[in-house]
Formats: sequence, structure tokens, C-alpha cells
Amino acid sequence: MDKQTKRFFLTINKVLFIQVLCFCLLFVGSSTVQALTGQIISPYKNAQVCQDLGCTSGAATNINFLPSIVSGIAAINIDDTSGITGNAWGQTLGWINMHPSGGGSNGVMVDVNTGSTTGYAYSPVCGYINFTPTGYGVKIVTETNSVNGSGGVGKFEGYAWCGGTSGGWIKFDCSVGGNAACVKTNWVIASSRTVVTPPTTGGGGGGGGGVVTGNNTPTQNTAESNLQTQTGPQNQKVDYTNEYRSDINDSGVIDLLDYNSLMVNWAKTTLVNMSQSLSLIHI
Repeated sequence: MDKQTKRFFLTINKVLFIQVLCFCLLFVGSSTVQALTGQIISPYKNAQVCQDLGCTSGAATNINFLPSIVSGIAAINIDDTSGITGNAWGQTLGWINMHPSGGGSNGVMVDVNTGSTTGYAYSPVCGYINFTPTGYGVKIVTETNSVNGSGGVGKFEGYAWCGGTSGGWIKFDCSVGGNAACVKTNWVIASSRTVVTPPTTGGGGGGGGGVVTGNNTPTQNTAESNLQTQTGPQNQKVDYTNEYRSDINDSGVIDLLDYNSLMVNWAKTTLVNMSQSLSLIHI
């Protein structure tokens, strides 16, 4: 193989590598994480207040995380930065503020990577509600991933704690019948979010091409002259001794080496002065 042919192969391989790399980077760039703010999804809006973990002692009462909004009351929002804000309504606990100020509490926060909650809400009846009591806690677990900020579903799981005679274990468990302890949101953790960038339309990617300058005067090479008489695979099958040939097999498949060789033959049959055209490419 002469030096010009080797350089040509090297150039083709580099171009192919760059194209594949750009193609891969396009898809890597299409899967990114965006900030997300979520709300409670109806009808999955209720938690239970129980006297024990199994809710077997005494009658459980209800906390509604999607109550009808009245003056001075805000709907529950879940945000990457602010955590859980807004108000829930407790059947025996009154209006519960998920992000109270004062008392050393910064409200109920959510870890964007794990979904685990920390901090305190506040009830005027039982006082501060601990979302990370010792040995327990509340976590938002992904049920369905979100795509471009929509379609995601996360469910609350675990236990919070509120003291006092009207308080107890606040249970989040979607396996309880009738959605009696099931709270869901369209907020999901970062790893469950996908941003899909639609492919750009128009433009098209021109293949091969490029600008050829310089002396295009044909060179009188015997092998090149012979190649000019080969008009297709049906003619190529006549002579298997031509060193510049590349044959398509009977199934019409061209392998990678045949492709590279065909590119060389194309350059030779079009009589391009390789030394001048390759000088335009910086290897």
C-alpha cells in the first residue's frame, strides 16, 4: 500500500471517528436533569394518624394533603430548593404548616437525590411534627419517571411523629386499602427525570463532499485507465486481478474494508490529484 493510500485511510478513519463521537455526545447531552416543582396528585392525598405503627390501637384519623384552599392557606408544593411548603388539613390536628418559621425549624426539606425528608412541620394541636423520628422517616419514592418535567409520580413512604393526645404516628403507605394512607406527587428525584431534546430538523448532514482544489488534470496511469471502463459490479466480476478492485458479494453487502477500498478507487477513477487534495486536510 503506497503512502498516499495509507494517508487516505487514516483521514477517512479520523473523519468517521469524529462523526461517531459527535453522534454519541448528542445523545449524552439529551439526557440531563432539570429543576422540578411538584404538587399532590388526586385522589392520592391522605395520610393516617395512628396510635401505633400498625394502626391497630384505636381509630386512625386523617390528614388531607390536598384540602380545599381557603384564605390564608396555600396548596402543598414540593420544590428542589424550598422543600415541602403549603398546608395540609388534619382531622384532629387542624391546619398543618409544612414550612413553619421560628422554633428552630426550617420546615420539611427533601433531598433531591434520595427523596428522604428532614425537618419539621407544625400543627397548632400537637406542635412540631418530626419527619425524621429516631429509627423512622418519610421518603418520596419514584413510581414513574418524569420526561421533560411531566408524567413523573413519586409516593410518600414511611412514618412521621407528632406528640400529644391527638398526635401519634403519621403513616404514609400506599398499600393500605382505599388510599387511606397514600400520598402521591408529580415531584420525583433527580435520577428519575429525563429531558429529551428533539432532533433538529432541516439542514441535513452532507456526507463526503468537501472542496477540491488544485490541478485536476488526468494522470495517465494504466490501472486508472482500466478502471474507467468498469461501470458496475457486473463488469467488475470479469477480472479479479485488478489491484484497485473492490467487489460487492452476491448478497449486495459491502464490508468496511471494501468500503475503504471503494473510496480509494473512487478518488482514483475521478482522477483527483491526491497529493494536492490531502494537503488541505490537517492530520
